[in-house]
Amino acid sequence: MLKRLTDLGPSEWIKETTDRIELDPERWDGNRINLCLPKIFASYAKIFHPIFEDLEVSDRSVSWNDLADHSPSEDPVDNFLHTSVTVYGGQMSDPTNLKRISWQQLAKEQGLTFHAELTTDTFTRNFRGKSWPRYLIGPEEGRLDDSDCHEVVKILSPLSNAIKCFFLYHSITTDDYESDWLFEGRLDVVFLARNVPGVHASPTSWWPEDRKWFVYTDYDLAFTLFAGDIETIDTLVSNPNLECIRVEAGHRIDYRSDTINP
Repeated sequence: MLKRLTDLGPSEWIKETTDRIELDPERWDGNRINLCLPKIFASYAKIFHPIFEDLEVSDRSVSWNDLADHSPSEDPVDNFLHTSVTVYGGQMSDPTNLKRISWQQLAKEQGLTFHAELTTDTFTRNFRGKSWPRYLIGPEEGRLDDSDCHEVVKILSPLSNAIKCFFLYHSITTDDYESDWLFEGRLDVVFLARNVPGVHASPTSWWPEDRKWFVYTDYDLAFTLFAGDIETIDTLVSNPNLECIRVEAGHRIDYRSDTINP
């Protein structure tokens, strides 16, 4: 059973244990994991959201921007929006014709280094015209893939299936845009929490009552962050059905995070 709470008190510990950089703006040097996740955990990991190849697209030189069909408008804002970069799409694709390609494999094909601070912006900067090729369907932002979520829950079930868990949505992912929404229930109700009416993403944060682990899916990121003990992180990273890499609390997660690739 998934129950909505009117009291956000059970989530207050997140703010209390997160590095509140906004309290000291002079320290700001990019968005980092320790600004989003509590800094009480021993280890952290990054789960890359899936990228797919569209097997119906035979011409790999065509980009999403190449497919944009727009006639000039008298509205300069409209023109700007239509001439800005099209990163990637997916609405035109038949799911039965999609094949998953790992971030690591795509990085290799593009001559890029696969590492902890790799983001979609790394690929975008390196594609022609800064637009993803049409044969690629980029990862979803703000939503942990169903199959990946199942793998995470399988790993966490022995730790937390019998205790209460909390599922928090950032206000920007809800219909009212004014306040966070908080729900409680057992671990397996995360699949219900992913389809709550009035929200448009996976739960932003979810954790058990004993706070042994923490999952964070930002509405603006194409990967999910996980915090926990070293053993649980080892299990996540070694899972062959997840593309997961260890990260450090100080790693950047914004568009300027990758300083290794051009």
